[in-house]
Amino acid sequence: MSGTATGAGGAGGTAGVPGAGGAGAAGGASGAAGGAAGAGGCAAWTSCTAAIGAARPMQVKAAIRAGPSRRLRSRNTRRTITSFGLSQDTNLAYRQDVFGLQLGVDFGGKALGFGLTGGYATSVQNFDASADRSNVDAWNIGAYTAFNSGRFFANALAKYDRYKVRLTIGSTGEKARSTGDGYGGQVEAGVRFGSDRFFAEPLVSLSWQHIALDPVALSATIGFDDREGGRAAAGLRIGGLRDIGPARAAFYAQGDYVRPFDGSDGISVTTGSTTVLIGDTRFESYGKGRIGMSITRGQVSGFIEGNGRVGRDYHSGGGRVGLRIGF
Repeated sequence: MSGTATGAGGAGGTAGVPGAGGAGAAGGASGAAGGAAGAGGCAAWTSCTAAIGAARPMQVKAAIRAGPSRRLRSRNTRRTITSFGLSQDTNLAYRQDVFGLQLGVDFGGKALGFGLTGGYATSVQNFDASADRSNVDAWNIGAYTAFNSGRFFANALAKYDRYKVRLTIGSTGEKARSTGDGYGGQVEAGVRFGSDRFFAEPLVSLSWQHIALDPVALSATIGFDDREGGRAAAGLRIGGLRDIGPARAAFYAQGDYVRPFDGSDGISVTTGSTTVLIGDTRFESYGKGRIGMSITRGQVSGFIEGNGRVGRDYHSGGGRVGLRIGF
């Protein structure tokens, strides 16, 4: 016997699921999958993109860099979940705290650069309507390249993630663990207008990610569909360069319109011969902004950045710092 229901990634309590052995099991498990995507994708992509942008064009033949990041995310939404003809309005709001550390090695010059990156991110996700909780540890490795030719620039990143998920169902006290893998890529391209004193960069980007998690055994068996989806973005970056004594400072601000596009994913809840399928919902379009500065003196540069995202039912804010040493 099977049924279908409509839920949301990050759901904290999917009620109305017969035979699931507790509402939190389904909602918390769905949240764990969404938490893995948030923890694994954010740290590598945003840190690398920020570092490449701050260093453009590359002034040294080789460099090492490191930087921590922190992001707070929340989504406020309610949905009507239907199973076997029964419907229930459910609060799917959640809060997520992500901390990451990304390392990298850069090679190349002003026209063409490439490098390797690796990092770790940890995520804690709590749900407004229940005491459910998911903890995600994500490790990533990747490679990237950056190209500059006249006014045109482009960069690309490919990465692999490894996840460890710990899930706690507050209503029953059940705990479960899962592991999984993910891989994806991102490309960005733009054109720079202006001069060193003031520049403007219209740019576009496209990212895609695939995540697969092992099933977990609670009072019901929770299976995860492979999660696939991506983001298309278009925006504008403005900034300028100033000499401050022996150092050079760069200031910038960027705004983007982001359109998510997702494939099918969700979870299955199985008890005995009964299986209920709970579909996921994708994020709506949202705005993304960042503001920051970098300072370079000789072979050493550093940057600091604040960033945020705002949508109809989703918002986040965070920041990152980084240090880069050339040789």
